[in-house]
Amino acid sequence: MKQNLHATILLFLNQIILHLNGLINHSVSSLGIFLYLPALFLFPALIHLDPVRSKIVIILTGISLDHIYSTPLGFHVFSLLLCFLFLELTLKSKTYDNTSRPFIIHLIINFLISCGLFLLLFLYHFKMGSWDALRFMVDVSISSLLFFVLCPWFSKLNLQSLLIFDSIFEKDKI
Repeated sequence: MKQNLHATILLFLNQIILHLNGLINHSVSSLGIFLYLPALFLFPALIHLDPVRSKIVIILTGISLDHIYSTPLGFHVFSLLLCFLFLELTLKSKTYDNTSRPFIIHLIINFLISCGLFLLLFLYHFKMGSWDALRFMVDVSISSLLFFVLCPWFSKLNLQSLLIFDSIFEKDKI
């Protein structure tokens, strides 16, 4: 029951942040900026949920990313699940000790997913505006800078939300 509630809360928070990112992208698109933050949603599910529920949250978030960004269906699901499996193995191998690593790993994963999307769109000539190499590098750079603000904030938001809902449901049991 508790894991189902946590999965629902994390999925809800992911959807809110995804749609806010979509609104921000719509607003700043006139400036030629595209904020692309798919790696933001990996750690909360990995840290706070069991493997089955975290994969469900990641799959549903990936489908939402595909819908919001109008990318080929399954691109974000596949790339997020692949990164999730890599992170899961990293965490299990106990090589995850440094507190600065989540941000570095977020940046690396976001860069790799961005490169994968750029190559997919370039190779198959999908219509996603004119995302040339220079604009791609500018967008990835701006998104990377935004990670330094959003990663700690989003982690705290997820943790505090889970703690609040846990305390509410614990009070109802008493």
